Amino acid sequence: MSLKRWLLLGMMCMTITLVFSGCWNRRELPELAIITAMGIDLNEDSNEYLITYQVVNPQGMSKTSGTQGTSSSTIVYRSTGTSIFEAIRKSSENVPRQLFFSHAQFIVIGENLARKGISDIIDFFERSHEARLSSYFLVARGMKAEDIISATDPLEKIQAKAVIGEFKLTKKLWSHNVIWQVDDIIRALNDPGIDPTISGIRLANKIAESSTGPKANIEISGVALFKGDKLIGWLDGDQARGFVRLSNTMKSTITMLDCNERKNGVSIETTRSKSQIKVRIVNSKPSFHVHILEEGIVSEMNCKLPLNKADTINDLERLWRSRIEKEVTSAINAMKKTHVDPSGFGLVLSRHNPKIWDDWSGNWSTDFSDCPVTVTVEATIQRTGMRRKSFM
Repeated sequence: MSLKRWLLLGMMCMTITLVFSGCWNRRELPELAIITAMGIDLNEDSNEYLITYQVVNPQGMSKTSGTQGTSSSTIVYRSTGTSIFEAIRKSSENVPRQLFFSHAQFIVIGENLARKGISDIIDFFERSHEARLSSYFLVARGMKAEDIISATDPLEKIQAKAVIGEFKLTKKLWSHNVIWQVDDIIRALNDPGIDPTISGIRLANKIAESSTGPKANIEISGVALFKGDKLIGWLDGDQARGFVRLSNTMKSTITMLDCNERKNGVSIETTRSKSQIKVRIVNSKPSFHVHILEEGIVSEMNCKLPLNKADTINDLERLWRSRIEKEVTSAINAMKKTHVDPSGFGLVLSRHNPKIWDDWSGNWSTDFSDCPVTVTVEATIQRTGMRRKSFM
């Protein structure tokens, strides 16, 4: 074989060796502590972050007879530091494996920390190559994030799964909360025409104590309003639902209406909801109009109303329209009072008339409070369930 062929063969062998050398930065599964949820608090005495990690316990997930039922499926670890990354690195002092964040389903921020600002936290998650921008964000309402991460739900092995299931289900069926991920917050913080909103979470009541923490009912509670990166207030109940309608994220909900002889005697289930914000300029001042289209069905009736008559349906639709308009107007008034714009009125103005937006954008959070907003609602009852005339 000639020298050229020997050199060619040698180069091919070297190339193949480089290609099949494996992953230089690989980490084996037994070396990792897989995080499913994470809580971040601020210790005001030491001005340090307290990070709480909910880690999967492989032994607790085992189905073998020797371990099933004897170990929790998750373990809670804690660490502190002057920065989030320092706290994570310091966790090596008490965690026997390297923390792995790519499976973190949600991050909880303590309310005290949220009121001081979340920009530093967002910076860490955006900068990290391991953290997911699709993780959900929540605010621990009236308590520390540590309390939420340490609590366990008796129905789910992986506690993060219980929170995410409840989080998504209540948004789909009840619509008193919002779903925001890390990348949603980043976009809102960089866009002057809209402010962030994050759902609240809290422990409703403690059920029992366990070796891993209190077993408790975890409750999704309210919508946190942010001015820039700082929490400044909350929307609850009908105001929160009005905000969800206004933001065009309503999936379904139940609205209670009064009937002749009974308060809250009729339940209307929303099956479709759509909202649209329009703006027009009057004397160089923005004026907004919100139009809401909603459809639903009668899901329950505890009074004697003849639903087989058109007049009855018309009366119920009128009451329903009035209720929706009241909820949305209340949410708008709350936003104006706190000088925030989480529904994106400024965003609508910037897209419709960029020149006017340039004049108003510098102090929009305050100027928005002076802009008139009108609300009109179309609400239609499509069906009355399996029967029109009640047995009553």
